Parts: sequence; C-alpha cells; structure tokens
Amino acid sequence: MKNSNDQIRLRSPKGFTLIEMFVVLSIITILITIALPSIWQWRENLDARTTARQFAEMLRQARSDAITTNLEYQVKFDATNRRYGKRSSFNTSRNTDFTLASIPALTNWTTYPSSVEATPAGETNIQFTPDGAANYTGANTIFIVNTRTTTTYSVTVAKNGRISVNR
Repeated sequence: MKNSNDQIRLRSPKGFTLIEMFVVLSIITILITIALPSIWQWRENLDARTTARQFAEMLRQARSDAITTNLEYQVKFDATNRRYGKRSSFNTSRNTDFTLASIPALTNWTTYPSSVEATPAGETNIQFTPDGAANYTGANTIFIVNTRTTTTYSVTVAKNGRISVNR
C-alpha cells in the first residue's frame, strides 16, 4: 500500500522556480527605478549641506573658544578662493599694546567642494568677543548653494553670537 507521502511531487520543496526568480528581480528593478532619483538628489545636496554644517560648526567652535579663553576669535570666509578658516585674535581686556603683527596668521584653511558656490563673493570676517557676541565685516549670512540642484543653505550669525543653519 502506498502512503500519501509517496505520491509524485510536481514541485521540489528546495529552491525557487525560474519564474519566481524573474518576478522577484522585476519587483526589485521597479523599486530601484522609483527610488533612484530621490537617492541621486539627496547625494547631490549632500555637499552643500555638509559645507553649511561644517562652516556653522567652525563658527560655534570659535565662539566657544572666545568665551573659554577670554580671547577674541575670528572666522574668515573666503568665497573667491573657496575656503574658510579660524584664528585667535587678541585679548582686548588684557592687551593694551596691540599691533597687527601680534595676531596669529590664519594657516589652517578648510576648502569646500567645487559643486558648492557661496555668496556673498569676496571675504567675510566674523569675530567673536569673549562675551560670545559677534562682530562682522561684510554680511552676517553666508549662502551655500549646490550648483546642480540650486538647493540653498544659509548660515546666519546674529549680533548676540547665535548661529543658525537654514534651508
């Protein structure tokens, strides 16, 4: 007598059929096709977003350094040469014999990628005092733009030293 388990099986319990594999691959291809433009745009905006955040971080660090060391700190943004940097200035409360030669040179520049443009053109200097307030020559807002997608981020420094990044 034959068991019901001994009947001929039309399909093997191990593995997938070729049709099932094609269906799964087709679904994956459709999902990738739908998601790819969003991923591509996110990647293109990454340079501008990263540049804006790094510049804001340097500003926050300069403000923090000014408060903790009781020295003035300056951040220079040079849009012409695609770079920005930070340096300590002088202590106005202690240094009465101040000369320009006593200010350390700005040697550690950070450059930003060619896919990013910044305005205003030229140089912008932002100086933080030991009480955390900000003084600036030029604009108090730097606009960082992705050249391909025209996504714009703004980094703004208020007179009280507050730094904000907005899209």
